[in-house]
Amino acid sequence: MATPKNIPFDSLNLYAVLTECQPLVGGRIQDIRQPEPLTVVLEVYAQRREHYLLISADAQFARLHRVSKRPPNAPTPPPFLQSLRKHIEGGTLTQIEQIGFDRIVSLHVRTREGEYRLMVELMGKHSNIILVEPTGLVRSALKWVSPRQSEARPIRAGEPYRLPPTRVEGLLNPLTMTDDDWRTLITQMGEPRDWQAHIEGLSRFTADELEAVYRAGSVDGVVAWARRLREGAWQPVLIRDPQTRRALGAYPFPSLRFPDSWQHARTSVSLAWEQAFSER
Repeated sequence: MATPKNIPFDSLNLYAVLTECQPLVGGRIQDIRQPEPLTVVLEVYAQRREHYLLISADAQFARLHRVSKRPPNAPTPPPFLQSLRKHIEGGTLTQIEQIGFDRIVSLHVRTREGEYRLMVELMGKHSNIILVEPTGLVRSALKWVSPRQSEARPIRAGEPYRLPPTRVEGLLNPLTMTDDDWRTLITQMGEPRDWQAHIEGLSRFTADELEAVYRAGSVDGVVAWARRLREGAWQPVLIRDPQTRRALGAYPFPSLRFPDSWQHARTSVSLAWEQAFSER
């Protein structure tokens, strides 16, 4: 086997994490920390205990998942952290919403001023965290983007928030596809199958995984895989190269592309990713 690449924190992993984060809805944001320049952690008190939701806009390690411990805090609160504390600390987390099947999340927070949205965009070097006012205008951002940096989508205070232009319209959302939709799609694709050209948000890794599922179980195998996705029937694994002992990443399902000996069951997708990133 060639030197394995790291597994991306893609739309599938994000969706799996968000299903695990639903118990946080209705909770109170009682503390916000910024342990690293591009990482924010929300402490949410829900169901009688604290939960820690980590959000990173790092170009290499962009991600959103729960972590098991409260992180250290920056000695001096950066401007973005000050803004978050001023406007949404003490607010109630009312909704955690993935936009389509993309790597974009909207965290809705009800405050005395109205409902703010914390927009999380996990787009590689374009990753960002943006606080949007109840009026729909940008209040603050982890990364400001000038018109010189991006003519297509500058990020400036006081301007309306717009979704990234990278989203491709017309692709199918695997969460809303029925079994018959999958069967029809596979029949129409023919050979070779280009999953990314038809299904929204698929990384190259998950597209290759889906192809491995098809080769192992044909159409019925893909339909069963898609059903597990819709039902959130996760079987999280941490995937580690046994020779180097290096964690390659995590996945919501056991992977068909790695030997069983590389895969280690975990109790949650968030826990698997927390361990993978801590080892990286």
